[in-house]
Amino acid sequence: MNEAELILTAIAELSARQIAETVNAADMADNKEAGRRGGGIAKKARKALEAQTG
Repeated sequence: MNEAELILTAIAELSARQIAETVNAADMADNKEAGRRGGGIAKKARKALEAQTG
């Protein structure tokens, strides 16, 4: 794993955790949705980075 992949993984995990806390995730379905949304944030960041760096 390179440096960018590690950072993007950390962004996804942090985003998912904060989203789950914000919506008071109570079950697996809530946490799954928070994980997907957190992953989406990291995906947007990766695409933006790739657009700028090639």
